[in-house]
Amino acid sequence: MSDETPAHVTASSTTKETRREDLQMLLTQLSETSHSPKLTTDQVTKLIDQRSRVQEYIREDKKEFFELAKIDRTNKLHFLYVGAVAIIILCWIVLKYKPEYFSQLLQAIVTTLGGYGIGRYQGKKEIQEQEKE
Repeated sequence: MSDETPAHVTASSTTKETRREDLQMLLTQLSETSHSPKLTTDQVTKLIDQRSRVQEYIREDKKEFFELAKIDRTNKLHFLYVGAVAIIILCWIVLKYKPEYFSQLLQAIVTTLGGYGIGRYQGKKEIQEQEKE
């Protein structure tokens, strides 16, 4: 496996960084022009154009976020379905051929799911702590 970042990931992050820099520059310009006592027609036109660009950047970021969230949710559902089917098939096989091992299988399944839940909770807890800082 290679440690290099794929080109599409680098391009996407560069685009986001550029958008964020542009947004920061626009917000700085907006704050500077908003405090002027008298605005000329050109300044008002420029201000309106800048505000519309800021709104456009915000809409694009929200749209991209929701598209990624939808893909993530779909992937999680597929993982859940495949896992549930695998567990059911495994239980059926054990019950059919070795019923004496079924209690041990159930114990392993419950332990695995419990460990997953605890790990997921701890991960969310760490993220919340990082956001507070």
